[in-house]
Amino acid sequence: MRQFLTDLKAAMNVSINIVKSVRKSAHVIRRSLEMDKNMMLPQGKTCKNCVHCERCTSMFGKKETDMSCDFYPIRYYEIKTQEENID
Repeated sequence: MRQFLTDLKAAMNVSINIVKSVRKSAHVIRRSLEMDKNMMLPQGKTCKNCVHCERCTSMFGKKETDMSCDFYPIRYYEIKTQEENID
């Protein structure tokens, strides 16, 4: 009987550790999805519209057509056009 209780306790500890691991994994996945959503550029914008485009494409292999930023926190800063600079 004593061996049975020891084995049961060990099995319960394993189960508890599995549950903790699953909860941690779910938190990591939620956090990752949240970061992915936050890394998206504004609607209709691409890396080509960012002041950092030349640096990112030459140093990090980004493409001008990408619609998300690989940097966290996002470093997207839109290029001002001539009309916007006059205002």
